[in-house]
Amino acid sequence: MDFEVGEGWSRPATDHLDGAFIGVHIAGQGYQIARLRRAGGSNENVFYAWSSTGEVNDEVPSNIKAGRVRFIRVGTTLAFLYNVEDEWRVLASAVVPMSPAEVYMGNASINASQAFTTYFDNFHINSGLTTYRQ
Repeated sequence: MDFEVGEGWSRPATDHLDGAFIGVHIAGQGYQIARLRRAGGSNENVFYAWSSTGEVNDEVPSNIKAGRVRFIRVGTTLAFLYNVEDEWRVLASAVVPMSPAEVYMGNASINASQAFTTYFDNFHINSGLTTYRQ
């Protein structure tokens, strides 16, 4: 998924902004990679990987406003990747069941009460049966 963080991407007063995120639900568990901006601290701007299982909770600092993130699933391994300067880097990985994956994406202002826009472009699912719902 390509993303570009638009207007309103200033430091929030509290908590954080998910400038762009993509996630998958697999067998009732959630896995997500996000481009976030926090209220403060040494790592305000990061790529962040998370799972509802607690297995994944990783981040890497980055100030870019446009970029790419993706998941790659091979067998039972789900890799969380981000792209910087045309180089794909693995942020995290998790062991997942072979169950179908439900993909979702969006943006969020978590307790930050700040409006902003995120543009999504170039979203692809590369293999497998695909169904859509709204």
